[in-house]
Amino acid sequence: MRKIFITLFLLVVFFSGCSKQIQSDYPIAVAWNNIRFAISVEEVSKENLGKQLGEVKRIKEPMPKENGDANFITVGSKIFEINGIDANDTIAIEYNGKIVKATKIGSLK
Repeated sequence: MRKIFITLFLLVVFFSGCSKQIQSDYPIAVAWNNIRFAISVEEVSKENLGKQLGEVKRIKEPMPKENGDANFITVGSKIFEINGIDANDTIAIEYNGKIVKATKIGSLK
């Protein structure tokens, strides 16, 4: 009985460790205005949204390479300014049914 338990335990550990882990290896990101932004979990209220800047045009993995690219964000997701914040530092984007902050992690060039 003990051997069966140990075997089952090892199988569970093995198979849970073999799942696809791309999202943990790279940040969820979008490229806009020649800047790469990482998505956060911090939500932005609709009252704080500025004008719409654009939308995600293409999926590029593992990381976005051109303006309008994203890696794990749905094509068509809208990108917004945040009132009172420089859009070269922080933007807002639709992600998983919410509007969240995305902060600059570097330039595309």
